[in-house]
Amino acid sequence: MQVEFLTSRFIPFLLKKKIGEHETCKFLVASIDDFTESNLSKLITYCRKNTNDSVSDVEILTSDYFPDDHDRIKRKVLAAHEAELNITLGNYKPNFRSLANV
Repeated sequence: MQVEFLTSRFIPFLLKKKIGEHETCKFLVASIDDFTESNLSKLITYCRKNTNDSVSDVEILTSDYFPDDHDRIKRKVLAAHEAELNITLGNYKPNFRSLANV
């Protein structure tokens, strides 16, 4: 891991999986910031700037994202960005609410 991420508000990962001759890449960003409209917009912009054509899937994880509470914000931000990426959101801190959506 690069030293610059030690004090960063988020940590990006590039996950690669090879199935036969085909390699699939997923860009994952874990953020300690709260799930808000502006933070989600910033993270999507970061993902779009730092991925290339081989990445089609992006997953953004926060500690307080819950689909029931944040679906309106998610739809609004994704519609505003017109993302060509397949963006999914998740929660990296499991509790009874996040485990119910598995």
